[in-house]
Amino acid sequence: MKPTETIRNFSREPNQKSNKRKKIIDQAIALFENDEFFKSDTNEAYISLSSFEFRKNIRVGSGEFIDYFYYQYQQIHNQHLSSAYIKDIAQAVSSICKHEGKKYSLHNRMVYKSNEIYIDLGTDDWRVLKINCDGISYPPQIPIKFIRYRGMNPLPLPDVENADITALKSILNIDSDETWRLYLIFILQSYYKGPYIFINLVGTKGTAKTWTTNVLRNIIDPRVDESRSMPEKIRDAAIQAQNQFLLAFDNISKVSTKMSDFFCRLSAGGGHAERMMYKDDDEKIFFSKRPMLINGINNNILKTDLADRFITINLPKVQERASEEELRKKLDNSLPIILGGIYKCLSHMLQSETTISELPRMADAINFVTKAEKYLGLNHGDFLNTFNKNQISTEKELAENNILITSIEKFLKQRHNFSFRGQSSELFTSLCKLRNEDELRSHFWPKAPNMLTRMLNEYESLLLSIGISYTPAVKTNGSDSKKVLKLEILNKEVSPVINDSDLPF
Repeated sequence: MKPTETIRNFSREPNQKSNKRKKIIDQAIALFENDEFFKSDTNEAYISLSSFEFRKNIRVGSGEFIDYFYYQYQQIHNQHLSSAYIKDIAQAVSSICKHEGKKYSLHNRMVYKSNEIYIDLGTDDWRVLKINCDGISYPPQIPIKFIRYRGMNPLPLPDVENADITALKSILNIDSDETWRLYLIFILQSYYKGPYIFINLVGTKGTAKTWTTNVLRNIIDPRVDESRSMPEKIRDAAIQAQNQFLLAFDNISKVSTKMSDFFCRLSAGGGHAERMMYKDDDEKIFFSKRPMLINGINNNILKTDLADRFITINLPKVQERASEEELRKKLDNSLPIILGGIYKCLSHMLQSETTISELPRMADAINFVTKAEKYLGLNHGDFLNTFNKNQISTEKELAENNILITSIEKFLKQRHNFSFRGQSSELFTSLCKLRNEDELRSHFWPKAPNMLTRMLNEYESLLLSIGISYTPAVKTNGSDSKKVLKLEILNKEVSPVINDSDLPF
């Protein structure tokens, strides 16, 4: 929409103080005569610049808007404007955008839409790459509105002629075909519409955690700051998710419960709202759906609902070391053919009608990457099997390192029938007798029977991964009805340590 005349009329209302002011506002508004005015999903005002074939979009009132407008006005009229004039003009443009402009969804770096993928290459001319069934192209005009934030780096142009996705193998720290397939799952699904699978790189010193993180960053969403430490506040994480397509957190040591819940929402698309300053009834809304990668010495994803969204790769020690300069040079030289390989693969995937019959967790992402199997020379179901195996392995590892689950396993093995049927208060008392005072103060240990029940409900899949069946509490019949839960070891070939009757609980 180009509501120039409407804004001109706006500038001529009786409350304007002088003819000079009217003239300046008219001159300023004329600078946007050929540009498009629109609003975002969150009702923020934007202009789309005709000089960039409407590919470049600027938020009205932002520093970039003020710089662009001020420079253009000074070039044409050779006159400086006061901050008061600039504020009035920005308010006029913003008002018209919000009331008369068309509403668009804004996207950062890339978007999947109608079986097509659009990628903002981050170049000065705002060039956009399009991938569809016909191949790769650079359309001058697109039906997508991209927005850029500070810190975005450009992607190199893909070398389609010499495309080779397998060139990535020599750059990453890969020790098996299974690990290679896990990387492919993460990379390829990042170009889909979500929900997104995250990746967790776990390794001790000398396993190239940070380097691997930076490589994946430069393939998907290169930035000046390749990786960051994990923020402590949800608001900071929400801002980072808005400002970049791929979130990358380096060397994390823990993930809080609140942050874990936020990341779960981030995978499928979720929002966070903050009260705007000095306004009690207005909010700043952050809504994002993003892929994410993290790394750390240990696996710090302890919440099962978040762990279900992760691929976990245990990195091996690097056998042959190289300098940072050598690695960077190799990556820069290989990136065009790697991207060419990825984009060609995506084009073939958009042509494929292959699907999976068995739907795992994160089914949309796995179903999408399955379409690449034939093109990559894999067997049908390889990605699904690799993902499921990784999930099972992660669940078992979480269970074996969980103080409550190991206590339950020990408790059940000490019982004659390898099972427990009773109230949560009975179980809580029994389990507490197996741990010392320091262990009971751990935040991983329930502080009351009702908390134990909640944790059992959360850990049901982890218990099953080590062969323990859990039946949530249900009310028994009779006048003295009570809620009874059940725990049972499925493999009863293990001899009990002591007889039920000998136990002190």
